[in-house]
Amino acid sequence: MARTRDPKVRHSYTMLCDQAIIDRQDRLTVVSAVRNLAFDRLPNTAHRLGVVVGFSAPAGQTYSVTIEDPRRKEIVKLGEDKSRRPEAEDAAHVVTETAFVCNIQNATFETEGIHSIVLRVDGRVVHRSPFGVIVRESGRGKG
Repeated sequence: MARTRDPKVRHSYTMLCDQAIIDRQDRLTVVSAVRNLAFDRLPNTAHRLGVVVGFSAPAGQTYSVTIEDPRRKEIVKLGEDKSRRPEAEDAAHVVTETAFVCNIQNATFETEGIHSIVLRVDGRVVHRSPFGVIVRESGRGKG
């Protein structure tokens, strides 16, 4: 799929972490942010994994967030929803800032290499955020 060219759709940030929390005041806490997932062997399971994706899109557009393996095969669908209209009188003219926050348990990774957290809006790829899935040196040769 081609990346979107809509100037009103914009990726702001992506974070991979142990846990992401939004409190009652709508404040985000990211616990133990990481760039790579390291395992002793593969396949293996990340027992706890948080994903946060910030982006802007006009209200009503459908977005989805997935994790893909190095061959761009979807291995985890994290969620899908519609961007919401802000609560304001001129809401029709305001672009919504969305913070997608997801905590998953037991995500299985089978292959080493560069995986991606993928944001799509209305079916079009907006951004791919790469992260590595690696086997620790201490785990190589075992097994």
